Amino acid sequence: MMAIHLPFEILTLILGLVTDIRDLQQARRASRTLCAAATPLVFRVLSVASTRRSAQNLGHLIEVPDISAHVREVIYLDSGADKRGRTLKYVRTSAVRELANSFAHIHQLPLLEAITLTFFPSYGFFRNSDVPGHRTLQGSLLNALAASFGVRTPNLRSLTIRNLHVTHLDAFGSPTFQTVLKPLRHLQLSTLFDSVSDDDRFLANWRSFWGITLPRYILEPTQHALTTLTLHSDAHVGASSALSLATLHFPHLHMLSLRKLVFDPSVAAETFVLRHASTLARLELVECAICMHSTDLNPASPTHRGWVDVWERFSAELVTLVALHVDQRRVDRWGLIGPERRILLHTNWQKASPVSMLILSGYPWH
Repeated sequence: MMAIHLPFEILTLILGLVTDIRDLQQARRASRTLCAAATPLVFRVLSVASTRRSAQNLGHLIEVPDISAHVREVIYLDSGADKRGRTLKYVRTSAVRELANSFAHIHQLPLLEAITLTFFPSYGFFRNSDVPGHRTLQGSLLNALAASFGVRTPNLRSLTIRNLHVTHLDAFGSPTFQTVLKPLRHLQLSTLFDSVSDDDRFLANWRSFWGITLPRYILEPTQHALTTLTLHSDAHVGASSALSLATLHFPHLHMLSLRKLVFDPSVAAETFVLRHASTLARLELVECAICMHSTDLNPASPTHRGWVDVWERFSAELVTLVALHVDQRRVDRWGLIGPERRILLHTNWQKASPVSMLILSGYPWH
């Protein structure tokens, strides 16, 4: 109890070192002084799951001024996913309305600076499940956020969206969402390729997302302040996806992570990386591939370009890079993906031989 007699500032510093939220909650119950010191820490992050009770609790907390005044981050985690967005179990969606109602009041959090949304992690394995409900939930949450941003624009610094289904994305094109994206410093996006949906309709949505929504409505507004960018897909994104990074430039970008992007001239992934040579310190390439046309298979051909050419150019031009991480699943001669992963991490990576890095290359993209 002696800690109660310490100056309030010291108490705040001490409690700031506590990592277990349960200990902080216990401190709030110990005395009024400790409650006042611990409350901003306990409610710095509000987490919500895809259940009615959790959604309603979020709404109640937002309505309490003494709590909402301290919230800096809101995290939505689908009950069927773990914190990294991977599948845990199937959970039927039942809280679309409650979650949308709660997220529509996000503007009541004056210090909000980060939003993390982890949606349902898989569609291909649940053909008879509530797939439309999960897609509706995603659209409802994004639309609710756009509406809330229209009431008061938060000073958002970080936005993470995992397992994004490429439908119901009109919210990104709204002027309010565009305004919120401009001051972002950290952006993480991962998309799901939905093999359950109608093929023609889904492929059209897939191309629309990668060819229009992502570059025009999401990436373009963030060019001014963004410092870290993660673009991940669970299916390869190449020329057929209509993505082009040719016109995008982030003057302050120091970390870039790409998953399953095809290094094809139309995508311009290689030139996109090199465009940030003066600022990029960390680069991660996960299961990326390189486009090899039938006319390019002869190494003597003037148009032939493989991973070794990419590594050599990166080594020569990425002068500020201090860490390179390449993660590529091994593919056998039958095209089957094996469990082995090879990881390269250099703090002075320019000294590494491009030939030694060839074993880390992606498999040919057909």
